[in-house]
Amino acid sequence: MGVVLIPLPAERRLDFPMGRTVVVLGGGISGLAASYHLIRASCPPKVVLVEGSKRLGGWIRSVRGPDGAIFELGPRGIRPAGALGARTLLMVSELGLDSQVLPVRGDHPAAQNRFLYVGGALHALPSGISLTLKVASLAMDSLCRGVFAGNSRELSIRSCFPSLFQAEQTHRSILLGLLLGAGRSPQPDSALIRQARAERWSQWSLRGGLETLPQALNTYLTSRGVSILKGQPVCGLSLQAGGRWKVSLGHSSLEADHIISAVPASVLSKLLPTEAAPLARALSTITAVSVAVVNLQYQGARLPVQGFGHLVPSSEDPGILGIVYDSVAFPEHDGSPPGLRLTVREGSFA
Repeated sequence: MGVVLIPLPAERRLDFPMGRTVVVLGGGISGLAASYHLIRASCPPKVVLVEGSKRLGGWIRSVRGPDGAIFELGPRGIRPAGALGARTLLMVSELGLDSQVLPVRGDHPAAQNRFLYVGGALHALPSGISLTLKVASLAMDSLCRGVFAGNSRELSIRSCFPSLFQAEQTHRSILLGLLLGAGRSPQPDSALIRQARAERWSQWSLRGGLETLPQALNTYLTSRGVSILKGQPVCGLSLQAGGRWKVSLGHSSLEADHIISAVPASVLSKLLPTEAAPLARALSTITAVSVAVVNLQYQGARLPVQGFGHLVPSSEDPGILGIVYDSVAFPEHDGSPPGLRLTVREGSFA
């Protein structure tokens, strides 16, 4: 339901021979984060980031209304859990954004309360493990729809729930693995990370909206000499005789020793050369879905419950994935006078 995990490299530093060039395809959060870690290598390469649109940040986009209210047109919170969450918080600290972080602490209603909309009414989602099979099926169906806009029977548990996958692989039992801490990997440390653990944050945002993060990354990368090309859609990739890559941009081209792709798999499959046909075919089988986000604001309205929001199982309404109660989690984003902000997420499996 609008919470994003940012995949980042492991903690080890990257090193490149002198004079190497890396072209990063895509200026969304993944491409920006990849460029960030490349340029911070002890021996950094020349980094060129290529984005087809006129703006950076991808699906992360924050809009301020006339009354000062902030509306998220994409993700609205980032989870701090696990090694990925810790490394994201470390990056936030390194960018100097600590004072801008808006946490949802573990004792907050938005962290404790989630609901299911079933049978025309809201029902509190159990937080313990004592779930009946029917409730568990409804909850998992709703969770997969709300987070991934996907079908729980078709999604990869390894990709979507890596901690559960690792727990089962290590101990042959998800419950036993979680109890014994399976799947935990070394994590970085910082004051912000320690605070998030101590206060049991469920998610966090930034005072100016989540788009503050890609904006800060843009500023940092530019200051470190990264070339950022916006409005330059990539037309094709070809491997040259010397082992370097040619990146075609329509009326111009780039040469690279390495390419990092942060564009959708279906897009990359159309850019690859004929020599990479098997990879292109594999990438083309990775499906994606469209999700519509509708931001609503009501003056003088009150919610009947306090929580993060509610999920809608596919058996109830296939078109509605869920509704996020934005004003509960992040009242700092309300305007003046404060209104009730909600986000309706609609989607399908197509």
